[in-house]
Amino acid sequence: MLNSRITVHDAQSTAMWRFHDSALERAALIYTFARSTTEDIPAGALIYSRQLVMLIDLVHEFCFNARRAIERAEKYLPGTIEYAQALKVHNARKEIVLSKYEHPDRLPLTEQSLWWVLGRIIHSKDTQVIYRTVDVVVTNSRTGQRFSVMQPAAFAFASDRDDPKVDHYVDIELLATVYIGGIAPRIEQAINNRNYPRSADAKLVDM
Repeated sequence: MLNSRITVHDAQSTAMWRFHDSALERAALIYTFARSTTEDIPAGALIYSRQLVMLIDLVHEFCFNARRAIERAEKYLPGTIEYAQALKVHNARKEIVLSKYEHPDRLPLTEQSLWWVLGRIIHSKDTQVIYRTVDVVVTNSRTGQRFSVMQPAAFAFASDRDDPKVDHYVDIELLATVYIGGIAPRIEQAINNRNYPRSADAKLVDM
């Protein structure tokens, strides 16, 4: 039987909180990357190469921690997994538009749920960050010399359950925000239910 006097500090030492907190930290960084840009100039190329590896690692770490948090929340708020299985990352969006400089200039977005995407990326065997060109800066009108300004837009992945090719795409920013806005309140309710078992019957209002 759980101690009804358990404190918030005690709850923060649990695996559920640690996984959730780690997922939130990585979601915040993913969101920041999704709003950032790099330039194909010498210094920008160095930043791009480091950013690319960091972003791939962040997405994998986010998915692992988010999935573990959801699994543990299920014990204290039944239906959390079912909610994640029904929650669509892209809602009604069917594709992501890149730019006229990319070929193809648009990609189909997965219609699967957040739960499905988390599992597939955790077990992925091939991943790729898809960038879009947001601007082209002409530096010399006589020679036509220019450089591109690019932004990470989508994450492509294939798991060991798929054909041997990358054929699933998820919007990077939405991957982070659907967790923060859709799943996080439920996990935090589960943490509260663990803290205060007598109030566990209180229902979480859909947001």
